Amino acid sequence: MAVFTLNDVPPEVLKLLETTPVSPPPDGTTSNFVNPTTRAALQNWTTSVIGAAMLVFYMNRVYIKARLMKSWTWDDVTLFISVLLSIAQYVILVISIADGPLGRHLWDVSIVQALSPTAAKTSYAIFVISPWNSTFIKATFFILYIHLFARIRWIRICSWAGLVFAVSTHAGIAIYGLVIANPRESETWATRAFHLAISLSVFGIISDAMIFVIPFAVIIPLQLSITKKIGAIVIFLTGGSAVICSALNLYYRVKLSRSPDPTWDSVPGSLLA
Repeated sequence: MAVFTLNDVPPEVLKLLETTPVSPPPDGTTSNFVNPTTRAALQNWTTSVIGAAMLVFYMNRVYIKARLMKSWTWDDVTLFISVLLSIAQYVILVISIADGPLGRHLWDVSIVQALSPTAAKTSYAIFVISPWNSTFIKATFFILYIHLFARIRWIRICSWAGLVFAVSTHAGIAIYGLVIANPRESETWATRAFHLAISLSVFGIISDAMIFVIPFAVIIPLQLSITKKIGAIVIFLTGGSAVICSALNLYYRVKLSRSPDPTWDSVPGSLLA
């Protein structure tokens, strides 16, 4: 079957598509394809700050492992892969904001802009990378727990169970989305993508809850002073924040699947991904 592209459109039709919005603007609003209202600043600043903090913490971990502990474990490998995927995801989002429709109202996106190669490539890249990134970052936590709590048999079993669950569900969704998830005649690629994204969020909440609960099950029974116990709990509060982010991500993805303005409403969800 021949692949249809904008190059196949007659010039007069293409000119019309360049001035036609994907969605009609609300009453009293005029489409702006050149300098529209956008959430680009929110997206770029938030992800840049989070990304910079991530790199600082990661480099600190690398220094401690390389110079002080002088040992490496499998969680270092999975974390390294996750950092690379996070950087790739950040770059793709920046490109999508700069050259694509992400962050704009749908009535400020022309049909040509929506069908541009940049919009298609960035959307697909995020769709493919995101579940793999989740796979490796969650695997990092469970592998870390397996090493930290190796002497506690039931915790070790729970950590292995969490690792198998996280990897099988997230990697399964990633493979399904990459190889199998082709739209049927009555669906669009975006429809299947939304359904997979929601499934990923649901499994993400379960995995994050396990990541959050496991260390608490070890710390709380310990005979430690309140100060030391609180200090130990604070170290693992990342899991709690991950549960909150996963829940909010699920909320925004469900909302996005029903949104009449997905290019605008997708920004909050992408910040929590």
